[in-house]
Amino acid sequence: MVRRGALAGCVVALWPSLGWATPDLVLDEIVTVRRAEAGQSTELRFTVTNAGSTAAGSFEARFRIHNLSTYSTAGTTLCTLQVAGLAAGTTASHVVTGCTIPAARSTGSQFVVGRVDAQVTVTESDETNNTAYDDFSVISSTSGYAGSPDVMLEGIVPPASAAAGEVIDIGYLVLNGGGAAAGSHSTRLRLSTDTQYDVSDPILCDMSVSALSAYALGEELAGPCLVPVGQAAGSYHVVANGDAFADVSEGNEGNNRASAALSISGSLGSPDLTVGIDASPASVAPGDALTLSATVDNGGAAGAWHHNLGWYLSTDAVWDASDTLLCEAEVGILAGGAGESHTSTCAMPLLQAAGVYQLLAVADPFADVAESDELNNVASTALSVSATPSQADGDLALLSVEAPERLYPLELFGLRYELRGDAAADLGPVTVRATWSDGTVACEQSITTVRSGARLIRTLAGCLAPDLKEAADEELWVALDPDGTLDDPDLDNNARAVDVRIVSAPDTFGIGFTGGTGRPDTGDRRVQDPVMAGTSGIGCGCHTASTGSRVWFAGLGVLLLARRRWKSSSIRCM
Repeated sequence: MVRRGALAGCVVALWPSLGWATPDLVLDEIVTVRRAEAGQSTELRFTVTNAGSTAAGSFEARFRIHNLSTYSTAGTTLCTLQVAGLAAGTTASHVVTGCTIPAARSTGSQFVVGRVDAQVTVTESDETNNTAYDDFSVISSTSGYAGSPDVMLEGIVPPASAAAGEVIDIGYLVLNGGGAAAGSHSTRLRLSTDTQYDVSDPILCDMSVSALSAYALGEELAGPCLVPVGQAAGSYHVVANGDAFADVSEGNEGNNRASAALSISGSLGSPDLTVGIDASPASVAPGDALTLSATVDNGGAAGAWHHNLGWYLSTDAVWDASDTLLCEAEVGILAGGAGESHTSTCAMPLLQAAGVYQLLAVADPFADVAESDELNNVASTALSVSATPSQADGDLALLSVEAPERLYPLELFGLRYELRGDAAADLGPVTVRATWSDGTVACEQSITTVRSGARLIRTLAGCLAPDLKEAADEELWVALDPDGTLDDPDLDNNARAVDVRIVSAPDTFGIGFTGGTGRPDTGDRRVQDPVMAGTSGIGCGCHTASTGSRVWFAGLGVLLLARRRWKSSSIRCM
């Protein structure tokens, strides 16, 4: 006589050998942050596939640290994860947190070894493919990695092939293999004929990376990236540079790069940008805020690189150098046939003369994109400006402040600001002071007189960055009459703050300038209006995106400026 339980066990045991449908869990890979101190917690990511023909029920994934690359109970368990199940033929990735290295673990090279279905709750057709491992090092508290962040890249995955002008996704995983948090930073991807990252290679895209905890995995990022329009067919490599602009001071700056092959065959042609105005007011008064909406479309087959949407005030429907720039918006990479809508808030100049004007929406005003048709980038609509200002405050007002996006400790820099004097009488002298968030004065100046009704654009030079030992985001406050010596009825509009990134390592971006009117390579770093006129510098190949623009270059303690016209511009370097 045979008991039901025993008979059931015999049937289960025979199921795989008879070829009946069963699941088959395969641990494809484990990705660790490669190192951690004893007693510290870390994270890991694993990928599992059910290669069987039926779904697998709930199972446990267990990870051990071991001196050998084989899974056994001799290793010490770091962490486990209960997986709800996996359908047949599907793959899933999971992140496991709280994997703590035993405090008594000896330092040195070891392995993190994992097993899916560690408790053997799933009957599989193959029980021998459930394990995988990754190299791992236990480091001491005195290691250079223990006290600093260390940004690394893992698993660059572009498509196998693409066409010139195609918008593609390129995936990768970012890690922090150091014992200190890594702040937000960027990854830059370039197209290279070899596996080396070279600033002369065309840029595919930049990706922003959020802050990372110590010994932690970051986001799994993916594009969009643009294969350069007109790129010759051939075999290339995608080369990624983590923390491309040196925002993070790392224990090891030499392990930030990774590469993968990409084949380019054929071309999609050229992009073609057009713009349509979606919403705008019919009339405004001087000083009013305008809410403007427009859609930029790419009617070409090829993708269009990052560019701008500019709003201009004109006496006619033709866009030219005499038109007044009201504001602008940044437009991302647009695939062929794609569009992107933007709503912007602009200000009508307080002293704008009354009359009927044309409001122009201009796609790519700085010619960042080489298009098949450059003459269809403008849309217009009538706008009436009344004679009476509706928002004259009757006092001093600080309208805008522009400062460098990033500085080095103790670097000298300048800023640009715009103020308005709406008092009934002239005011003066007016103190203008720039102060860091800790109260340290960066610089100040005195304006002898601000005349009634005047709108002034001024520069403030000789400002000093704070002496920070590590990279940080700082606020710079610029204030009119900060000591309150003038009879100003409204002090709320006398100050503005701008965010400035203080970096602790040299940034190869912007250490020189070469003039010229040629088109830049793909990719850009937006730079707002500079603050003073200047001339030449040490050339590194950066150049203006168009004539009739002005840019600044700040790097390695040098401020190099070139001035053409009062507009923003784009530059290329890095």
